[in-house]
Amino acid sequence: SASADGAASSTAPPPSIHAVNVGAHIDFKLDDVYGNYSKWRRIMSFILRKSGVESHVLVNLDPRTKTAQWRHNDRQILLMIYGTITDELYDVISAQESTAFHAWFLLDAFFHDNLAGRAIHVGAEFRATVQGDMKIAEYCRRLKALADGLADTGNTVSDHDLTMQLLHGLATRVDTIRT
Repeated sequence: SASADGAASSTAPPPSIHAVNVGAHIDFKLDDVYGNYSKWRRIMSFILRKSGVESHVLVNLDPRTKTAQWRHNDRQILLMIYGTITDELYDVISAQESTAFHAWFLLDAFFHDNLAGRAIHVGAEFRATVQGDMKIAEYCRRLKALADGLADTGNTVSDHDLTMQLLHGLATRVDTIRT
């Protein structure tokens, strides 16, 4: 139904999760090396919330007690998760009778367990990253992704430190930019 001004009413059902083209929103693979978990989780949460199915990843329910539609939606969400992660992460989280909740939970555990070790690894990579043959935009994106990966471990990189690392790692061919 529509209101007097022609806008759709707020009681309209959310769009079906099956109509969502996840690739239009997540054009990258979740990767434990690249440090893009926060970005992936934020976008995937928006997609699930928009479709009214976020509870599938927040509440552990027995699929045998749910409706056929619920199970169908859960499998669709699971396919969306599997389709947006690397093969290595798929191998870590996939299981024969998995649900969207289990996949979400295992990914969260994977990225938040051993935070100290991940912080050391990502921090070392952040400090060692140099431009090399990368274009400046690609180099900036890489540093930002690593900074986001550090933030996932509870170690926020300040704008000052990010800028200093960016300048430190610039290739000599762009020395004029560094100054």
